[in-house]
Amino acid sequence: MPHVKRSLSRLRLQESLYRQPAGFMIPFLAERGNGASGKTVEDVYKGLPLQENAENGELDPYLALPHEQREWELSLVSVADPKNGAVSNSPWQSVISRDALKKLDGVSGVIIRAHSIQDSTRSAWIQAGFSAVERRLSEMMVLRPRMADYTQRKRKSLPWFKFKPAYDSLSAEVQASVGAYWNESDTGMVAPERFAKSLMAQPTYDSVSFKMQATGDVQVTAVVKPTFDVYAGGFGSNAIGPNLYAGATIGYVDQMEFNLDLPFFWGNESYGFMPRLHVSRLWNARWSLHFGYDLMKLRPLESFGNDTPSAMRIYSEQRNDLTMSVDYRIDALQHVFLGFLFGDRTFELDRRLYKEYEFETYPVSPSLNYELLSGENDRWFARNGFAVNGSVGMQSIGFQFGLSNVIPIYWKLSGEARYTYSPTEFFTVNAALAAGLDAYHDEGNGYVYPESFDYRVLDNCFRQHVKATPWSTEWYNPDLASHHYGLIRMNVGLHRGWVGAWIFGAYVRDYEDNPSARLGENKFALEPALRFAYKSISAYVGMTRLVDNRNLDELKELDDYKFFVRIGNYDLF
Repeated sequence: MPHVKRSLSRLRLQESLYRQPAGFMIPFLAERGNGASGKTVEDVYKGLPLQENAENGELDPYLALPHEQREWELSLVSVADPKNGAVSNSPWQSVISRDALKKLDGVSGVIIRAHSIQDSTRSAWIQAGFSAVERRLSEMMVLRPRMADYTQRKRKSLPWFKFKPAYDSLSAEVQASVGAYWNESDTGMVAPERFAKSLMAQPTYDSVSFKMQATGDVQVTAVVKPTFDVYAGGFGSNAIGPNLYAGATIGYVDQMEFNLDLPFFWGNESYGFMPRLHVSRLWNARWSLHFGYDLMKLRPLESFGNDTPSAMRIYSEQRNDLTMSVDYRIDALQHVFLGFLFGDRTFELDRRLYKEYEFETYPVSPSLNYELLSGENDRWFARNGFAVNGSVGMQSIGFQFGLSNVIPIYWKLSGEARYTYSPTEFFTVNAALAAGLDAYHDEGNGYVYPESFDYRVLDNCFRQHVKATPWSTEWYNPDLASHHYGLIRMNVGLHRGWVGAWIFGAYVRDYEDNPSARLGENKFALEPALRFAYKSISAYVGMTRLVDNRNLDELKELDDYKFFVRIGNYDLF
């Protein structure tokens, strides 16, 4: 933001002025409009033509005279009148301006004046500056030899110096929260730049600014106030149909950060309410708590999945899930979190095949998760960076199909690593490796896959879902559900601005050999698509095909591909 850039520029200038060793005279000083002057850093700064300096010579262009005229020292004079341009259309003001500027004749120094150029192209601006210097080069050479050499004994500026931030201008309730955004490991100007970028990304903070103090500390100022935001829109696809969504977000800071999000959506036969409470910047500012609740019903369109056997179709799902997590941020790239799921899920199967067609389950799952992220946090359409995600947890599932029973506790392990590289601004390549395993130790048999519900279609609901392509995550797919899998995924994209053409390809190895899958254990996915993305508006359209090694040649037959359209950037699974 402009005011942040201005504050950072001011800090850079102040830091370079304060860096002068004791006993050295600062090499420029101009008399201000009120006649005041001095030799301290603060005096020099107040004499510069900046917006906050109401008494500098810039606002009194006709009084912009050097503080003192000494031939052996170089003076700096700032004049507001643009060169090659009149200050005013008034004839009498032009006469006064020309007469006042004549007083600068014979002044030994550098006079700074703005240019007025009709041609605003980049090359014209550069050429105007070069030409002005070249024309006056012979005159400038006279000023070159001077007795005061400010570089001879100057101490070397170390690039790894550190600022010490001071938050005295902030209230005690918000000092810890604001200070948590300052990374102690950052050095030089990188520290305040990253601090400002991180802080301004949060809606509860505003108007951050910096001011260098004589002690070397940096006084940090920011406005902190509660926020209330509302949003609305729509999303959907030819799998779950159109949906409207809306919500409100409330942000508040007092010793720590509180963020309450209240979103809901509603469609033809689907709905959801998913409140989230985030409490951040706890303890040493690295901890945070998250609480969530999912009350939703998801039902795909009747036409979706017609090629799937009725015995393998999930017709709808209802969720009543409570989630909690405790997060710890290791550094700017890494964080771990301990998550808990207490679920209540009801699945609707084919009413013609099952007498009791609604099956209620109660999954309970604690997990320890790790994330390493550098660059964009987007599994499918990132344009730079890398990410590593891993999860180790356990799960137990209670269920009631007439009689109460339980699937014994078993281990859930999953991980993914991906890397994205863009050799040019319009071409991107992404590669990823992923794997997942569900197993428990059975006495005498070693590690085995979890027990079955005796309903294969329900087993698929709690198998791990292989994320092979963006479209494959839309709904339950028996061929991409497994208790033990490996994945190799690649995609390339040609994009410019808000439009791009992407091709996703994946190889999936189903080590469990899921008995409900129609394809073999070695599967291949291909998904060419077009994507339109502008701010929060996105559309993803294309075609997709999933085959195994026995019918790999069918990837060439376009008639066998499924066409899809997806509006919005969402993940309901």
